[in-house]
Order: sequence, then C-alpha cells, then structure tokens
Amino acid sequence: MTLRPSKTAGTCVAFVLVAGCARHLRVVPPGERFRIVQSQNRNLILPPPVADLPANEPFSFRFPVGLGSSRDNCGDSNELFNIRVDRKKRQLAITLPAIGVWQGILPKWEQPDQIETHQRIAAILNSPQSLEKQGCLSESSAVTLRQILRDAIPSRAGLDLDPSYGYSPAGVGLELKSGVRLKIQRAHFRGLRPANGERPFKDLDGISTVYYECQLDSRERILFGKPSVQYDSDKLKALLTKGWEDTQFARQARPQPIYRLFLFTSFLKKGVKRSALVLGASGVTQMQALDRQIASDPSIGCDELKAASCTSFEGDVTVSSEIRVTVNGKAEYLDWGTTVRAALRRFQAEKATDIRLRRTFHGKSLPVVADAKAIGALEETALVAGDELTWRVLE
Repeated sequence: MTLRPSKTAGTCVAFVLVAGCARHLRVVPPGERFRIVQSQNRNLILPPPVADLPANEPFSFRFPVGLGSSRDNCGDSNELFNIRVDRKKRQLAITLPAIGVWQGILPKWEQPDQIETHQRIAAILNSPQSLEKQGCLSESSAVTLRQILRDAIPSRAGLDLDPSYGYSPAGVGLELKSGVRLKIQRAHFRGLRPANGERPFKDLDGISTVYYECQLDSRERILFGKPSVQYDSDKLKALLTKGWEDTQFARQARPQPIYRLFLFTSFLKKGVKRSALVLGASGVTQMQALDRQIASDPSIGCDELKAASCTSFEGDVTVSSEIRVTVNGKAEYLDWGTTVRAALRRFQAEKATDIRLRRTFHGKSLPVVADAKAIGALEETALVAGDELTWRVLE
C-alpha cells in the first residue's frame, strides 16, 4: 500500500491512495503529530493531515469511491469547502479550509448564537449524507468519507469528542467505536413493581454489571464481544444463573457499519422507564434519520424506528460507556469524556510533570503536542480510546 502525492498547481495538496490488495480503498493523509495551537486566546486541535501545513494553504486531496445511482457528476460545497465526484474516474476530490481560516472563525464557532457559522461547518460534516442522497456515493463510501472529514477537520480543545464519536453537547448520542466498552448496570428487585413505580430498598436483591467490548469485524463493522458479568453478591449470582436481558444484547446487535448510543436520563417524559437506546445503521443517511426521529420523540419505540438494529434498555438500569487507554504503560478503562486533567486527578497525580499524550491515527501512534502559547491546553484535551498518557511525579 503506497501513498503518492500528485503534482498540483498553487497551494493545493492532493493525494491518491494505491491499494493493490487492501480490503477497502481509503485515504491515508500524511502527518506526524496532533498539534494544539492558540488563536485569540482559544485553543484549536489540528489533526495530523493539517498540523504542519502553512497557515494559508487549503487542504485538498482526492481518492477513489464507490458510486451511487446518479449518472451525473455531482458534489456539495459552501464558502468553506468543495467536494466533487467524478463518475468517469470514480474519484472524489475535496478542498477544505486553510488553518488560517479555521483560526479566523474560531471565536464565532464558540458562540451559540452564530448560527450561520455553525451551519457552514455542519454542512461539511453532513456532506456524506447529502452526497449519498443525491446518488453520488455508495453507502459504504459515504461512511468512509464521513470519517475522512472527521480526521481532517480541526476541533476545539475541550470540545474535541465530535471527530472521534460524532458527539456534540447539544445532542443525546455518541458513536460506539473499537476501544469503547459498553457498561450496563441493573438493579434487580424481587416481586412486581408497585403501581406508583417506586421500588422499596428492602426488595433489592442486588446490582449486576455487564460489559461489552466494541470491536471491528473483517469488514470493519462494529460488533460486540462476549459479555463480561459482575455481581455485587454471591446471592445475586445464584439468582441469575439463567441470565437476563442484558446478557443477550450481543446476540441482538448484529454487526453494522455504525452503532450509536443514545442516553435519555434527562429527556424522557415522566413515567417512561427507558435509560438508553443502542442503534445500528447500515449507513450515514439511515443514522441521520434515526437521530432526527429520536430528537423529536425520545420515547419512540424500536418498532417505529427503521434501524438495522435496535435495543432499548428499560427498567431499573443505567447505561454508560468507557474507553480503554494506556496510563503509564498499563491498560485502564476510564469514563467516556474524561480529560487529561481528570485522569491525573483520578490517579492522584495533580502534581505530575512531563505530561505526554499519544493518539492513534490510521494505525500509527502520534504525539499530541501543544504550542508554547497554548498553556494548559493538553490538560483540557478529552481522551479517546487508544490514547497513551504518561507523566512523572517528582518526589
């Protein structure tokens, strides 16, 4: 597998991936580090493909794609980006903003009332759905393009979970990826639930915890490994020898290109006992439609959702996710959303020095480096699955 830069005029940089026996053709942009830069007292995380580009150089590249049903050349664009699909060459070309442009719009990006700016940026990330709907791209190529865009677009320090998990503070869902562990905790009570829905503590038999590792199959679809089960007492373990609904989850959730966890603790109507939904989709357009359905009605049932896979967690249960990271050489599971600073606090290392973070990009471990002016930016960075965090504590 080789990466060949093409000869281009002006400031654009283009890349074509040549993959002889690769399972999927995919773009592997260059880069040797993640870089955190400061702009107008705000921090911006630059991914490896753009980390060391000149500030005024747009980032452009092209790669082979599977085509949709449209017979015309088509694309998507606005003031920030341009995407074109050439059917004859079966190729997609992208031009994204220069770093200087991102730095210029950063202050507006952080203001919720700057709707126009947010819409322009959202249009970049939504372009895979748009191109799939137009018939420009196949379902699988739209999924690939979505991740490529996430890999190439800078993110704001402290709000950097969107590229990895498609998460925004305004949303209720996050994507389940390799390296994420689903955690299901359920309280088990004896007897029927009272009419008022309140369970007395004296009826509690115990609490079970079931873990599922998110993995990738040979077709790069998400699947869930065998459950790992914990009981808070031997008594509860004896009562649950035949299993319960949480231990059957992996059998219901068959491999899909996209899986998303929706949490509802603060959104459901009174009396609705759903804690979470895990939805699988065959493509980005289907998942976007599911997002909209759930946003309009969080209590919607699986039978009404046109999902490839749907599991509803209901009753006395909580669902959360954890990420597998390496801390000073040891594998650890931390709550999803944990920052470097929070991790230091957890391991009682607030006085740590020589803090270093490495992050995997296309199978390669790269350093996350903060510019000298970006004081405290590394500590604000949210950890993602696969990160390697190290430090020293002076005696």
